[in-house]
Amino acid sequence: MLTATTLCGGLGARMASVAARTPKVLLPIDGRPFPRYLHEHMPRYGIARVVPSTGHLGDQVANFVQDGSRWQVELRFVQESKPLGTGGAVQLAADTLQL
Repeated sequence: MLTATTLCGGLGARMASVAARTPKVLLPIDGRPFPRYLHEHMPRYGIARVVPSTGHLGDQVANFVQDGSRWQVELRFVQESKPLGTGGAVQLAADTLQL
């Protein structure tokens, strides 16, 4: 089973005017939140499990993607307790899955 990690924890500091109450990963691109684009293509490439690494407003990300069943992927969330940066978020996901 292939596993992918998606980084969903950024503050969106440069997008503060539009991302103050919405995580930047959920901002619409052509009318659809970015995780929808990502997750609907994962099974096509053999990815069956996705580990979203969330941080800022992570509960909104979890509410949107839920359990992943609508995209035929299993989701296993990790939540940063403090901002870890890109490398830290990937390490947190790897540690959680013992990769």
